[in-house]
Amino acid sequence: MHTHPRVQNFVRRLLSNFDATALPAAIVDCTSRPIPAEDYRQIVFGRRPSPVILRGLGGHFPCGEYKWDSLRQVADSKVEVAKNIVEQEASQLEDMRLGDFMDLVEGICASPFAEEPAEEIDTDEPTHLLKGHPYVYINQNFGLQEALPSLTNDVQAFRSLYPRHITLDSSLWIGPVGSITGLHCDHDYNTLLQLSGRKTMLLVPYEQADLIYPSKKFDMGATLSQVDLRVPTLNHKKFPKLRRATPYIAELTPGDMLSIPRRWFHLVLCTEGPSFSLTVHANTPITLAWERTTMLAHEWGLHGVSHGCTCHGAEQQTK
Repeated sequence: MHTHPRVQNFVRRLLSNFDATALPAAIVDCTSRPIPAEDYRQIVFGRRPSPVILRGLGGHFPCGEYKWDSLRQVADSKVEVAKNIVEQEASQLEDMRLGDFMDLVEGICASPFAEEPAEEIDTDEPTHLLKGHPYVYINQNFGLQEALPSLTNDVQAFRSLYPRHITLDSSLWIGPVGSITGLHCDHDYNTLLQLSGRKTMLLVPYEQADLIYPSKKFDMGATLSQVDLRVPTLNHKKFPKLRRATPYIAELTPGDMLSIPRRWFHLVLCTEGPSFSLTVHANTPITLAWERTTMLAHEWGLHGVSHGCTCHGAEQQTK
């Protein structure tokens, strides 16, 4: 459990959306030796999967050696920065030099925690972890190979854990303490490796998707939720079925890998930063073909346009 009381209270506020007590993700200790491929595949592709933390598994792979300062070697790369929680809000995006973004993140992480609101549980306004509630975040799916070819190559070291027919891809998640990836579910099989900083993830089973109020906003490879978990009082009124969902909680430290079951809704909170994570995306030939076709249709304006998307800023979508 993260020890800072403001972090603990913020997580408790997120969990107050649900009547049920959060269930802890299972933990498999891999610090001494890596998990056998058969056991790994059962966790990721099993018929009744659940979130599992593979503690220390990243330390057995080359990419587990990458840390926050490793990004400085490509500081001149251009990145697209989210300025808000694009999963539930109209996307605000800004192009920025990676080095400038890293300086900004380090400055945000030096900010004091926000004071606890006197009536926090009764407000309909979202609360924030840091004073001044700055928000910046990167999900760098494209251009990763050009920016960090050694990291991309190292991702293939995970190949031995996956069946031959599976295609692996990767994306980076970079941000300060307080950054949130809003509630959504991914269509592929994901494993998240925490390289620097800490994260807390809340997850809801696929079987309870109808309680999460799926959104029509387009996000490549994912289904979004309408629910912003930062406002539980408002959610109890606007999304009454939500409180019947059963959350799981996973807390990640550097070197940990989390198996995120396919199509489980989840929210990710950076609780200690700077945070630097790597997601390994695993697709079957069918799911890969479907995602590529969907993305092409979106780029051509044939799909996922009328209700907005996460990949274009709000000003672009109104043109």
